[in-house]
Amino acid sequence: MVFAATPTIRTNLHIMIDHCPFTVTDIQTIESFIHSRFLKEIDEKVAYDETTGEQYTKSIYYKFYNLNFVLHFKSKGVYSKLTCKGSFHYLMNEGKHNANNINFISLQRFLFQFQTAFNIDLKKLVLGPPEIGINIYIPYDVKSVIDHVICETRKEFHYNPPGVKTSKISGKSSSENRLKVYSKSHDCPKYCDDNLLRAEKKNRKMRAMHNMGIRTMYDLLDREKWRLLSKNHMEAMDRIVIFDFTIKPPSNERIKKKLSKYSNQRYWSDLIENCSKKTLSADTYNRKIKDLNSLSKKYGSDIRVKILDLAYSHWDWFFTDSKNTMDAPIFYTMDAPFIECGRNTTIIRICPITGVDISMQKEESNLLSNTGLKHLKENEPPLFNKLVEVFITGKDNKFERDIYSRLSKQIRNRFYNQRDLFVTNQKKLFLN
Repeated sequence: MVFAATPTIRTNLHIMIDHCPFTVTDIQTIESFIHSRFLKEIDEKVAYDETTGEQYTKSIYYKFYNLNFVLHFKSKGVYSKLTCKGSFHYLMNEGKHNANNINFISLQRFLFQFQTAFNIDLKKLVLGPPEIGINIYIPYDVKSVIDHVICETRKEFHYNPPGVKTSKISGKSSSENRLKVYSKSHDCPKYCDDNLLRAEKKNRKMRAMHNMGIRTMYDLLDREKWRLLSKNHMEAMDRIVIFDFTIKPPSNERIKKKLSKYSNQRYWSDLIENCSKKTLSADTYNRKIKDLNSLSKKYGSDIRVKILDLAYSHWDWFFTDSKNTMDAPIFYTMDAPFIECGRNTTIIRICPITGVDISMQKEESNLLSNTGLKHLKENEPPLFNKLVEVFITGKDNKFERDIYSRLSKQIRNRFYNQRDLFVTNQKKLFLN
């Protein structure tokens, strides 16, 4: 399977799922991963049986681009679990970067293809706490914005890592939820333009995800669950406090003193500490924030509100089904319309638009058609229903006799409308 190159056209619209760890305990799924052609074994650790003293393999380490897999054994030859860590966004770019654009359709298509390539069921991949973030091209110097980010709901921002002036994170390492803001322009200068700000929600536990009904990788195929994730992310963004460095203070000395105070991180540290000790009430904190935001609106550029508006716009874009998402990662398989998976050498042909196995169709087929759709409806109804949700967005057409004809037409349209946008000479991702 060939991964299409990303055109150089830039937009302001950047959504991503980044670090996305998962654990597998289902033995069949574990074997599908480790016996695939894609994982490369890089290390092995041994242990000794406490009773017999016999040496056995404790864990085996594998790599697939930027993803790191560890196979754990509970005893000699007996699997315990398989864990995976790494960024799926990096994987979509052959492990090189995560600075480009992903919308819901692109992500959904990628997960379908990941499932097919490894011959696994996404329901068997139990998620760990993922990182969800957005990249925003802002009309301000990105480093200045980061310098002046103060706190998020009384959780102070600190440089992260310490000494790196282009990245900050809220709260302490023990905090269950944290917000990280940093300059993607400094992080990935080869792959993006200046003043690209990333705001990333980090979770230490899965409690919030479970409350949204998100437990496995399969749940990330659900558009409505992503709406809950976007709401959760924007609630954190909305709590950010930023000192507006564009403020031009009036001659009023009282306002000048206020601004001098509000621009001082130490002032906010003391205020947060006093609120925590209940020396001051939480209302005091809220009043100061309201006052700062009012001054920003009156005398500055209202930076915080403008950044939030851009963030909301980005999430709106994420849920659009645009066929012309120029810099969204798209798999394109015309030059390599098959992959090998599992322990056998079964040839599996993949539809380049849906990522679905079309081996049941005629040999000359290269797109999912009525035959394959009927097979899916009968044998994999959840996947069929997902395809209906993704592709059936318009009105009925009198020339389309049934749901299969409607789906087939939409798949053909997407293929022929997009094929000229992408090149096919890039390194193969799912094919040795």
